[in-house]
Amino acid sequence: MRIHLALILLLPFLVVGCNEHGLSPVAPSKLTTGFSGTVTFLGEWPRDAKECWIVVLKDMPKTPSEAAVAILQAPKDSIPLFSTSYPYFFSVPPGRYEIVFVALLRQGQFWGLNSVVGVYFEDGDSTRTGNVFVLNECVTRDINITVDFAHIPVVIPGLPTKGFKKWTGVTEQ
Repeated sequence: MRIHLALILLLPFLVVGCNEHGLSPVAPSKLTTGFSGTVTFLGEWPRDAKECWIVVLKDMPKTPSEAAVAILQAPKDSIPLFSTSYPYFFSVPPGRYEIVFVALLRQGQFWGLNSVVGVYFEDGDSTRTGNVFVLNECVTRDINITVDFAHIPVVIPGLPTKGFKKWTGVTEQ
């Protein structure tokens, strides 16, 4: 009786665990390279929210115009509006990525630095952005971002803001 019960309990795992390749590992060409995490939203979403994105920048822009172009051309992942949390995955080439942030576009607003509502900070240190290192055929995990709607917009440390006043509404430094 115990043997039959054990077989019945193990059968689903054997069926799901075996595919056309049996139990052999996935071929290296099928492995994924990138990073993943969860965006957690605290507080109430603005009612005029129009679009929300995770944005990835490989390098810190040096000038306002470079930042504007980089943000518009960066890989993005759309987040469903009014989510409480959003697990994400970015498939990117191996390398170091200097900025990962969440941007929220509101009705009647243009994309800009005042759209930044959350930034990945390594070890919770909000004085510098967290670098994300991605190795070939590896997924870097736990690149988590918290968006606290009571404290927005968020300043990206190290991003040049001088000259952004008209474009973003952020005060020049």
